Amino acid sequence: MMSHIAVHLNPKLFEDPLEFNPWSLTTYTGAVHKFVRSFASKLFGPANLKESLLPDLESAVRESFATWAMNLSIEVKDGISNMIFDLVAKKLIGFNPTKSRELRKNFQEFFQGMVSFPLYFPGTSFYRCMQGRRNVQKTLTDLLKERLSAPGEKYNDLIDQIIEELESENPVIDVNFAVDVLSALLFASFATLSSTLAVGFKFLTDNPKVVKELKYIFEVPHLLPQTVPPNSYKKNLLNSLCQS
Repeated sequence: MMSHIAVHLNPKLFEDPLEFNPWSLTTYTGAVHKFVRSFASKLFGPANLKESLLPDLESAVRESFATWAMNLSIEVKDGISNMIFDLVAKKLIGFNPTKSRELRKNFQEFFQGMVSFPLYFPGTSFYRCMQGRRNVQKTLTDLLKERLSAPGEKYNDLIDQIIEELESENPVIDVNFAVDVLSALLFASFATLSSTLAVGFKFLTDNPKVVKELKYIFEVPHLLPQTVPPNSYKKNLLNSLCQS
């Protein structure tokens, strides 16, 4: 009853964090979708995955492991989230770790408040959620405006491609839509992949035999049994992991 009265007195107290903006991807078709697919494939496509992203991810993993080794304990999911987000933020928008961690805090506030009671009032989880979303939008909007104010400069990240499109004679997107796409890619990078990798860590922890065999493969590859086909060997490892 009280919530019903509150909505009528002040509808702005209740908002939907997932309410799509007018420039959302769902409202576009054709050329816009083609641009988004082309843009996303530059980072997550098979060619870049093999040539750039996986080697960079391996380097990031090694650096993270070296840092984790100096701690008595580590929150794996949070550590993986930082690692993945730092890498994607660097590739996507050219942010260094300091800037990317600050941006990720806002994403985290948004993520944690998505399932909270939608009461937009200071002090509530939902209020922090909406503030996090607005901070993300402001950061990315300011970044795009900064890049647009210096045409011709290249930063070797994927925003360069967005700037080229925005500066073209007939752009298929605008700044608001670009912010929407960048937000989605950044959010997806740590909200999905980090959970998957954290589960993988758990499986490995619960299966010391698999860890031992993996170490055997990578540390002494020349000692692999020649009578066992590589694909069969990998399949046996996978089956051992999945049967836990």
